[in-house]
Amino acid sequence: MRKFRKGPTPFSSLQQSLAVLAATASLTLAATPVLAAYPDRPITMIVPATPGGLTDTTARYIAEELREVLQQQVIVENQPGAAGMIATRNVARAKPDGYTILLTYTAHMTAPVMYPDDAGYHPVDSFAAISQLADAVGIIAVSADSPYKTWADLEKHAREQKHPISYGIAGVGSSPHFYGMSIADGAGMKLEVIPYRGESPLMTDLIGGVVTTAMVSPTIFKPMVPGGKVRGLVVTSKQRSPAVPDIPTMDELGLKRPGNVNGFIGILAPAGTPPEIVDQLSGHLQKIMKKPAVQARFVENFGLSPIGSSAQEFSALLKADYPQWVAARDAYNIKP
Repeated sequence: MRKFRKGPTPFSSLQQSLAVLAATASLTLAATPVLAAYPDRPITMIVPATPGGLTDTTARYIAEELREVLQQQVIVENQPGAAGMIATRNVARAKPDGYTILLTYTAHMTAPVMYPDDAGYHPVDSFAAISQLADAVGIIAVSADSPYKTWADLEKHAREQKHPISYGIAGVGSSPHFYGMSIADGAGMKLEVIPYRGESPLMTDLIGGVVTTAMVSPTIFKPMVPGGKVRGLVVTSKQRSPAVPDIPTMDELGLKRPGNVNGFIGILAPAGTPPEIVDQLSGHLQKIMKKPAVQARFVENFGLSPIGSSAQEFSALLKADYPQWVAARDAYNIKP
């Protein structure tokens, strides 16, 4: 009598197929819970500035807006020092999981350009761009008692006199330093750059006539206007700033820029952050920046021009700007 090997029954084959499908589904679900549930714990927004200033105030406002959208805590952590490089370095080295992000400003580009050996990160390659929140503008201002009513007055005087015009800035190697040197080069004038540790003492000396001119932010400039203490001559933005719409731009006056660089406030994450998380955060921020109340706050309280760019747009801006900051440093011999 022949013996036959017993093969699998249709029922056992079906069982095996279902088991394989179940195992595959389990592995798939196990591999993606972090992205599906993001964020499932608080996010830390690191700020490279002291509490109370423009960058910190902007961060806390945006953090609150994100809390409402994400239904999760967004904790602002101040890490000032070394022209913002301490905080930026810490974010660059953080785990790229979307739970550590950086709200930063133009010094993100200028600081590592000035101190490449000390930075410990690349301003573009070490980060995933999320969104440019706004354009940041600088105002070249004089005291209201100054004889210079317009930029043309100041430029004419600077060319005629033999000694340089004193020009106050908040920090060597800051964006106002770059802008000032570029303008002076194009206008054929000489500047004596006088660095200060912050805008408050700089504004005090500007009003008091200790320095002839200075570049300051709208947040410290605007409160001085109603009292008739300062006068704005030019803004660094490419279009007139809604915060100070009566002041002409550099382009309107034919002044030379340090390349095609931009002043900004924006949000970054460590390089390697999953694209799904980057896109999620970017989408939320774009919607937040379109809200009329948010735009009004940025213009009226922060002196910033709202943008709310996509991650791709912000990334392209940073990639284009970086080599131009380097070229400007070398062209104007700007040193620490």
